Amino acid sequence: MKSLILIPHRFKIFGWILLLLTTLLHLSKNSFELPRVKVLVLNIYIHYSEILSLFSFEENDIKTTLVIAGYSLGSLIIICSKEKIEDEFISILRLNSLLWAFVLNNVAFIFLTLTVYGTEYLSIIAWNPYTTSFLYITIFHFMLIKNSYYSYKNGK
Repeated sequence: MKSLILIPHRFKIFGWILLLLTTLLHLSKNSFELPRVKVLVLNIYIHYSEILSLFSFEENDIKTTLVIAGYSLGSLIIICSKEKIEDEFISILRLNSLLWAFVLNNVAFIFLTLTVYGTEYLSIIAWNPYTTSFLYITIFHFMLIKNSYYSYKNGK
């Protein structure tokens, strides 16, 4: 079986730290304010004759940008890090966890699309890209713990 190209296990702790710091930053929305910074902005609503102004620098609050990038990068590092023992069983767990995360995310998204209306739906759309990776991390680690418990209990 062809093995996946994954980053070394030692990077997983950096992913968890980044995810924790990003969560703390997100929860402290109104506690403190980050300074406004000039960032490169892609102007997508321009006429083709103004192609030279496709990119511009604008002063912006980067707290939301840091939260989105932190969640994405932190979960990606956790997902793409090897386990201490990376074997075929772990590969099967990865695949099953990804399938279940994808299915559960889509079922929840369909249910919420049918039941939530108005501006509250915007938060569902905003969180939808992250829920698959969060579900994958949760399911994968739950299955790892569950299977290690049962193998320990059965003496394997």
